[in-house]
Amino acid sequence: MDPKYCDIGKKIRALRLSRSMTQTELCGDVITRNMLSLIENGNATPSLPTLTYLAERLEVPVGYFFASSDEEISEFTKMSRIREIRRLYRSGDYAGCLSACREFPRPDDEICMVMAECSFAQAGAACASGTLTAASTHLAAAQDALAGCTYASESLASTIRFLLLLIQCAHQNRLPQELLDASRYPSSRIPTEFFVYLHALDAIDRNQLSAASVLNESELIVSPIYRDMISAKGMMKQDRHEDAFTLLQKVHASADKGFFTAFRVLDALESCASTLGDFKNAYQYSTEKIKLLEQFAK
Repeated sequence: MDPKYCDIGKKIRALRLSRSMTQTELCGDVITRNMLSLIENGNATPSLPTLTYLAERLEVPVGYFFASSDEEISEFTKMSRIREIRRLYRSGDYAGCLSACREFPRPDDEICMVMAECSFAQAGAACASGTLTAASTHLAAAQDALAGCTYASESLASTIRFLLLLIQCAHQNRLPQELLDASRYPSSRIPTEFFVYLHALDAIDRNQLSAASVLNESELIVSPIYRDMISAKGMMKQDRHEDAFTLLQKVHASADKGFFTAFRVLDALESCASTLGDFKNAYQYSTEKIKLLEQFAK
């Protein structure tokens, strides 16, 4: 048996399995299951009509089966799969898109960027649900995909670096200075408003209440959640815990506060309740904070 036909059989089997097809499904009414089994195991040579049929069913050019290098295989794979990959990406099926991209033994820049964007999108969904370990895994996968790009997106790379650091300090009281330095994340997708929000929180932690107030009253911060959080944290520094508690409850009730603020508002609520002698609420918020940390670990 010519080795090249053995390789054809292996390629047919690998493609069939990657598409979750049984031998019966691939055979249809054109060839027998026994013949397909012989071809896949390298014990029979497919005729050109048979090979053409199998190529159509597996959505690859016939030339794919004769490709010998990773570059050739990737090129033929892209010819047959790029339309489907783009459709999956546009439809938001990022897991399916990544699965299709992984068929490439040596993906080119376009495929690497698609994989990076898909992994980044999955990370965003994980961040939104508070499953930060999963988010970090997806972000690391996006970084790996970008490493394969000749002209990697600095915007995406910067955003990934920022989010990985933000996740690391999600439950820390003092923010690391590298998180506050927007110049470290050139052209990132992080809104300028969020950097200003971080600076205001950091100013409060450093007892620079006037600076935090100036930032909060500027046009740079428009989110009611950010404004209320900054105001409440400032009130706590001024021992105005009852006023702070009311604002913090408002922030806590917001559905779109994000994981970073979600932990900090629970921590502040627990602190306010304890200071006010409201130990029932202090216990409630402490319990919620523990549950949130457990969610972060997923």
